[in-house]
Amino acid sequence: QRRPSAAGAAAADASGKAVIAGRAFLLEGILGTGSFGTVYRAVEQTDAPSDDPKKVAVKEIRCRSDKERKQAEYEATLMQRLTAERIGGGCFRFAPADSEGGSGPSSQPQQRRLCCPELLAHETVAAAPSSWTVLIAMECVPGIPLDEFAKDAKRPFDEGIMMCRELL
Repeated sequence: QRRPSAAGAAAADASGKAVIAGRAFLLEGILGTGSFGTVYRAVEQTDAPSDDPKKVAVKEIRCRSDKERKQAEYEATLMQRLTAERIGGGCFRFAPADSEGGSGPSSQPQQRRLCCPELLAHETVAAAPSSWTVLIAMECVPGIPLDEFAKDAKRPFDEGIMMCRELL
């Protein structure tokens, strides 16, 4: 596996290790990239030896203005709040809008999940004047990208607003 280099991950040293709010994570590869940053697949490094290290995602958000920094920090704050509440065990379950329910177990609509990952650590690092990197370490939740989820869900707009309000 290719490890992100220190140049590719502002959070990591040359060995791929990132320390966020005092917790150590070993970056293993890139899960995805976007206009504001990169999400890395990682494992948490602890003093206790483990045959099954905790799989995590480390989100590195590059902020070029105070407004972007505040938005990224709000994302971490919201995730922290949801982690504390762990709404429904951390997941919403629903049937896609186009599935039809019927009688009997074979006619039940296929359930989908929208999960809120557990926040493990977050930190804001000043990169330069008016430039910051917000680092968010979270539980790695298997699933699909949010844009695919939204397209697949095909929910009416007002129902989507209600789901978002539940998150807030």
